[in-house]
Amino acid sequence: EHYFGNESIRTDYLKRLSETGRLEADYVLANERARGGLEADSTSSFAYAVFTADAARWLSRFDESIAAYRRLVALYPGEPAYAMPLSDLLRSFGSRDPKFYDESAEVLDGMSRIHPTDASYATKAGEALAEAGRMPEAAKRWRSIVAASPGSPKSRLDVATIFWDYYQFTDAAAELEALRLSTRDDTLYAFRLGAIHDSKRDLAKAIPEYVKTLGT
Repeated sequence: EHYFGNESIRTDYLKRLSETGRLEADYVLANERARGGLEADSTSSFAYAVFTADAARWLSRFDESIAAYRRLVALYPGEPAYAMPLSDLLRSFGSRDPKFYDESAEVLDGMSRIHPTDASYATKAGEALAEAGRMPEAAKRWRSIVAASPGSPKSRLDVATIFWDYYQFTDAAAELEALRLSTRDDTLYAFRLGAIHDSKRDLAKAIPEYVKTLGT
């Protein structure tokens, strides 16, 4: 009955069942006992329902696992224990069908709305959309990180780094320039800006930035 209460307990339990060869049989049994468990008042039935979602993933029954996690996320929005496995599974199948990238981003968008100060959800939503080839939508998610933490130098730097990682050099430079403006320090992150302009083969802008780093 306490299976669903702690992620580390769930992981250790699934690992033990897998190592002892019991996971398949227990999954089948739990799947039967979980019928109606998500809507039922029974705590034990609900625990079986959560177990079937987790166990199906361990057994590589991905379609069954995705379906189970979808129901959990619909009933318990904002719960990372259900949303993150679902978004990860969907994203892993995005190369087969781009609609899975979209759904993964939607799940993460929901988490970001509920937990606006946790930048990891917007970051991952943007990554899923970037993998789908929809960079403008990805950039919108990443910029929302700055909007959620106005005045935070760390957020600006983190977003600039994400843009850099995805070769969006113009956007990366814009975030660092905005950071300079807010701190009134035109030497801030000079080497990084120099490297960004260098990557764009814009030596006219890169060299002055590198010069700023001399003697520091």
